[in-house]
Amino acid sequence: MMRADRLLAFAMFLLCGALLYATPRLEDLELVDPLGHRAFPYIVAVGAFLSGALLLLENYFTRRNASAVEVPSNETESHPVAALGVLGWMLLWYLLLDHVGFVISIAAFLFGLTSFFNRGKVAVNAIVSVCFSVSFYFLFTELIGAPLARGFLGF
Repeated sequence: MMRADRLLAFAMFLLCGALLYATPRLEDLELVDPLGHRAFPYIVAVGAFLSGALLLLENYFTRRNASAVEVPSNETESHPVAALGVLGWMLLWYLLLDHVGFVISIAAFLFGLTSFFNRGKVAVNAIVSVCFSVSFYFLFTELIGAPLARGFLGF
């Protein structure tokens, strides 16, 4: 197993532990459903744990199968400029979220990311980005009742 994969799995387990430790200590808010503000960190903690466990399992089976048959490695090389670009794009999204609103900012954010990672498929990227942002807006506002940034267009 690669060292980077073990570190990533370890980081996922640390995130899970930190969320499971901190979530019960969240302050009770009178204006929010008692479970509502605690449910999301628990969901993220379970996702982090499952991600770490699946990463370890995938690497275990890949290593076990690779030892039986020599397969050339197709590992990707590190791209620090791309990683910094994604972090910058996330920062821009965060700074514009309140001004532009959830739906538009998430759709633009996802469209930018999918356009970078899924080049040449503009229509698919646009459809996925818009459908995801609209779906999550209605999921949070209508089903959960969580207010999201409305922006200058009111949605």
